[in-house]
Amino acid sequence: MARPVESVLVLGRNALAQEVSSQLAASGRFRRVVPCLTTAQTSSEVETARLDVLARGAARLTTQLLTEVAPSVVVNLAVSESPITPSEPWVYDRRLADTLATSLKRWHDRGGRCKHFIVLSATAVYGVARTSPLLFDEAADRKPDEPDLQESAARWAQGLARAESKLAEVAHGLGCKTCVLRAAPVVGGPVESPVSQYLSATFPVRVLGYDPPVQVIHYRDLVAALLAAVEQQAEGVMNIVGRGVVPLSRLTAGAGVFAPALPGAIADYLAPRALGSTRLRWRCVADGRLAKQVLGFSAAHGAMEAVNG
Repeated sequence: MARPVESVLVLGRNALAQEVSSQLAASGRFRRVVPCLTTAQTSSEVETARLDVLARGAARLTTQLLTEVAPSVVVNLAVSESPITPSEPWVYDRRLADTLATSLKRWHDRGGRCKHFIVLSATAVYGVARTSPLLFDEAADRKPDEPDLQESAARWAQGLARAESKLAEVAHGLGCKTCVLRAAPVVGGPVESPVSQYLSATFPVRVLGYDPPVQVIHYRDLVAALLAAVEQQAEGVMNIVGRGVVPLSRLTAGAGVFAPALPGAIADYLAPRALGSTRLRWRCVADGRLAKQVLGFSAAHGAMEAVNG
């Protein structure tokens, strides 16, 4: 069992940060757990700080928060959830990384010491593969394929990759153990993702002649992986994925969603922004074996179980 730490600061803009904070507080292993939310959510279980990480002076306010909480562990869940949440996610993720990196450096210069830094990212940073590899592992090249770069989904993935790299580099430079968790698209809970938004789109379509494999993670499984990373003080980069993959056609049918297969040019024009036309053709499936080896994490839900709640 990992040795206890005094305090945890959880940065987040969604229900995931609130739930992770509540469960960490309920575990009794930490003297203090403070979620810092940028949404209008409230909590009756744990104290909650408020901070707009994109506002003017955000770095100064974040530094003050770090000084006041003095966390041994910082968990950054404040990442955009999909290409359309928020509307310009590549700006959000880059600016948030800049703010948090500056704040950590300033706090460190004032004598603050974070021992463990956890960053939530997404398997979308790998881009897509037309032929190989069958599975992206943690050492894979994260540059999306060139034809995909104009899609909002690819720009979002690039923004996440840059934010992830910057935060990990800064934390490493400050002597802080760093853990990056790249999650598959989240379904079955209050957090949105490209897949959940695609399934809820007004007119989801598929591309005729293509049926790419789709990988997801249930919301509850993601929470479990995050808790394990905090409690075990894990280090390194790990993919957090659900059990198995299913073809897109089976996923939509199992979710009760009508998604007709249309000729390429028409599908490209009508494709929901959440996935983009390239991801309706090609695979983005990540290898989850390292998380099982390091964290002992195995998802409780398969893909069809996850999309059905």
